Amino acid sequence: MMTQTGKVVFSVVATTATFMHGADPKNSAELRPPSIKGVMRYWFRALAGAYYPTNKLKEYEADIFGSTDTGAKLIVRIAERDNSVSFDNKYLLPHKPENRHKSPSDALLSGSQFDITLQNYPPSPTQSDLPEAASWALWTAINLGGFGQRARRGAGSLRLTQIAGLPEAPMVNQNYQNIKEVAQDIEQGLQRARAVIARLAGSPAKPLKLNDVADFPILDKTCAIIQVTKLTGRNEEEARAQLMKELHNYKNPAFGLPYMIPAAGDHSLNGRHASPLHLHLIPLASGFALVQTVLFSRFDIPVDQAKLEQYLDRVPSTERERISL
Repeated sequence: MMTQTGKVVFSVVATTATFMHGADPKNSAELRPPSIKGVMRYWFRALAGAYYPTNKLKEYEADIFGSTDTGAKLIVRIAERDNSVSFDNKYLLPHKPENRHKSPSDALLSGSQFDITLQNYPPSPTQSDLPEAASWALWTAINLGGFGQRARRGAGSLRLTQIAGLPEAPMVNQNYQNIKEVAQDIEQGLQRARAVIARLAGSPAKPLKLNDVADFPILDKTCAIIQVTKLTGRNEEEARAQLMKELHNYKNPAFGLPYMIPAAGDHSLNGRHASPLHLHLIPLASGFALVQTVLFSRFDIPVDQAKLEQYLDRVPSTERERISL
């Protein structure tokens, strides 16, 4: 349980360059509460989708984050820590050195530290369930996903240094030695996050039928896979380049649409479907842990989602850690 203050403060440090901008990505990078809230909303839906019917999920989501008809009951604030936030040009596509001059973009640099505060609106310590649910959505976003451009490909990865108001949350200010430690903490945190959502929903998870495909991304064992592997990059840019070079061998529409560069035997496909693969980087004593999360959901066109599992299975089982959901 969270403390009864109606407020939770996440202190974070950027692990990788974070390309967070406003409507125009060519403008200067900035720390934007709406961007944070948008990512939180995605991961809240992924957490809660296994516990609520779709209509109830939409109501609860709107209650927390707002909708076109109602205002949000949650405030998200961002504050720099100790003047440690810095910006400069970094490369969106570090795996393409021949095109580096085409891909520099203003970014929040790795090592930048800031606080993300979640609070009820209007402030009310007696209504702590809203920030509690939102807090676990943010915890999940920080440890599985990313923020800003290329967030699903390792950019915008953050790391927790402190949490005030959510004392049972793991992965805070940890210096991980290996991927097993990372996987254990992620699994523990997701168990706690799902328990909170289930308690607030007042019912156990509704299992999907094996022949069903979720209409939207859901963190459930029937339609999600999470595993942790290791990268040897000496810095965040090398690590992002390494993961993209590995991914380059698995071009396929199942990794997201539009699909513009066909591999042998495939065809260019239009349409739009965000990639179901989320890649997140966590520093280790040597190198980086790569957290790979696949959230299978329905495409508008037929795709071979087994291609995603082939990508995950490229790593020998002795060199990866699967996380139980």
